Amino acid sequence: MRKHLSDSDVLKIVEHYKEGLGCGTIANKIGTSRDIVRAVLRGRNYKNITGGRIMLGRRIAGKSFNG
Repeated sequence: MRKHLSDSDVLKIVEHYKEGLGCGTIANKIGTSRDIVRAVLRGRNYKNITGGRIMLGRRIAGKSFNG
């Protein structure tokens, strides 16, 4: 059985990501899997809440880049 994230959980995922936290850390804080967090940030799930893709590429030392 899947756990559906609440709107506030989805917004917390985005907020934590923008603060520089990684997918694994965010998943632990929210109580879901890293794959779900990654899907939210890549705009595959819950894009009606997030507006689309948030994660643009790999993150190194708290910075995001496309490459």
